[in-house]
Amino acid sequence: MTVQRRCTDTHLLLHVVGTVDVLTLPVLDRHIAKALWSDPPPILMIDLTCVDFLSSAGMQILLEAHDLTPAGTRLAIIATPRLARIFDALSITDIIEVYPTILDALTRG
Repeated sequence: MTVQRRCTDTHLLLHVVGTVDVLTLPVLDRHIAKALWSDPPPILMIDLTCVDFLSSAGMQILLEAHDLTPAGTRLAIIATPRLARIFDALSITDIIEVYPTILDALTRG
């Protein structure tokens, strides 16, 4: 798994590629922690559109990221339709904003 970081004045995008499971999770966790603790952006977007597998541990880290998101920062997940359906079935969409594209996340928030 790789995580590419793109930052602007208005948002920070973490673009995740590959498999998110118990073995690769520490990499994503470090990127999220750095984003939320160093200088939190107005919007933290985690783009999962290139993730081929997201384990339950990966879903848990997204919920933890939501819990750790400071006031003044909005967390948005970008997901494929398949992954968005899973998030919806697990009621994760009741807790975390999930969008089909980066543009949707930027304009709907």
